[in-house]
Amino acid sequence: MNKLSYIRGLLAILMIAAAISGCEVDSSVEPPEKEFFISKDWKIKGVQVNGAEVTNTDLSLYRLSLNEDFTFTRIGIEGAEESGSWNLNASKTQLFLFVGQANEERYFIIDLQVRKLVLQIIQDDNKIGTLEIKYELEPLRD
Repeated sequence: MNKLSYIRGLLAILMIAAAISGCEVDSSVEPPEKEFFISKDWKIKGVQVNGAEVTNTDLSLYRLSLNEDFTFTRIGIEGAEESGSWNLNASKTQLFLFVGQANEERYFIIDLQVRKLVLQIIQDDNKIGTLEIKYELEPLRD
């Protein structure tokens, strides 16, 4: 009987070990790329200029549609529509919008979540100095 109990115990340990090893996380599964999270229709939730919240401008018309084929359409705060292409830099920390032949806009990706995108652009103006503009965007639809 001692031998039988020993064999049953050994089999139980082997079954538990097999079950645990079958539950390992597959490390070959890659996390979704940033392009996956960025490719959607966005609307503005808020804008800050040099750290101050912009409250005196109607932002409700603004839309930015970043498509999976790396094209985009943007409707500005005044309703004017423009389109072009978009891309990320190699480290995926900057978003580039290409409008027309020579117009490139570079935005720093400050935060990216499933339902939130924060972009920052830094503009130098000879009259008023450097402007840091942050755009907080949220998906148009959930």
